[in-house]
Amino acid sequence: MKRKKIIALVLAMTMVAGSSLTVFAADTNTGDATGTGTLIPHLDKDVITVTLPTSAQTANVFDFTVDPEQLIKDAAKMKDGTAVTGNDDGVYFTNAGTAAVNGTAAYTSTTNTGNYTVTVSDLTVNATYIYDNDSDNRWEDANGDAATVTITITDDDNNDAAVNPAEGDTVVVSGATAAGAASYSNKSDAVEFKGQNSVNVDVTVVAAVEASAAGAKDIALVADQAALDAATVPSLLMTLKVGTDEKAITTAAGATGKAMIAGAPDNFKVDAKSDRSGYEYVKKADADESKWGSATVQLIGKTNKVDVPTGADALTAPKVKLTWTVTKSTAPAGPTLSNATANTTDEGVDFNTTFTKGTALTCTFAGLGDDVTLKSVTWGTTTSAITSTTTNVPLSGASFTVNANMWGSGRSGDVKYLKLTTSDDRTFIIKLTIA
Repeated sequence: MKRKKIIALVLAMTMVAGSSLTVFAADTNTGDATGTGTLIPHLDKDVITVTLPTSAQTANVFDFTVDPEQLIKDAAKMKDGTAVTGNDDGVYFTNAGTAAVNGTAAYTSTTNTGNYTVTVSDLTVNATYIYDNDSDNRWEDANGDAATVTITITDDDNNDAAVNPAEGDTVVVSGATAAGAASYSNKSDAVEFKGQNSVNVDVTVVAAVEASAAGAKDIALVADQAALDAATVPSLLMTLKVGTDEKAITTAAGATGKAMIAGAPDNFKVDAKSDRSGYEYVKKADADESKWGSATVQLIGKTNKVDVPTGADALTAPKVKLTWTVTKSTAPAGPTLSNATANTTDEGVDFNTTFTKGTALTCTFAGLGDDVTLKSVTWGTTTSAITSTTTNVPLSGASFTVNANMWGSGRSGDVKYLKLTTSDDRTFIIKLTIA
């Protein structure tokens, strides 16, 4: 019996061992897995958004009157009788007046206390109104005359209940600006192009001269002041100004001006689309409005002082048609400066250079643009106070030279700053370290 138990135990162990050996069988199983790739496509970050002036904003803005005989100045009136301050340029554009700005009204009471809302029917005039409750029961102006405005006061603490003012109560309107009347000058109003762009864009304006009518004898447009001075017949010098770019408009060629509106990429961000289809480049909700740029277009006119012919030789004024386009800027990223390196660490500083006392340093800008030169220079010891003038940094075209004797008492390691302004009103800050 004992032997049978031993045999059974051996058989059982053999079965277990045989079962555990199946993982080493000659036949093997295989498997696989596939990972699906997703490639994020290119995202265009060139946002070219510029608000163009509307036809309503430009209506009549560029209309002009040419007066070679200075009749408008002599009469101090336009031909419709409108009073005008004459000018010596003999060209008149209508300049729009300014809109009135409402002020705010404050209520002070001799007896009532609490929170009140005061309403004045005209907030465009700064004034003080005093309530007369002893005799006239009315609001009066500073002269004691009845106020020409309607004033109401409600009690904020009592469900906006009407308030009866007491003797001596005052209402003061402050911060108001009255509307400015239209005027005339030899410059048109500047029409603005407002940017909300992520990249630099160019606003290009083409001015073309069109005949006032078929076969008309229009006054000729000359190319410069010298030609205007030399002309013996009525002539017109009309300038197209786009940003700081000024070009004379000639009868045959017209003129083309260009201004750049700098991009503000910091005002944009990459975000996932709401439909989960990809990404988009969008303006930030908290975009810094001060970083948006703009450009303007304007016409400026001048005529010579000669008699206007009559009869068959009578002259008329031509039309000037302005056409504008906005495109991504092709201008270089910025100028370079010899004997200096671009600054990437100091806020507001454009270039770094080293000045060795006793040795003159000449630096020349490249890439400022055609005919752009340096026009002024100041220096200082901090970037916030670069106001000192000097004759020891002469300018020549696009170059400046720091004379050898500049900062003679300076010590090695001292830092100075130059501010250079160009003829097109750009500013560059140069950081100089004394060696």
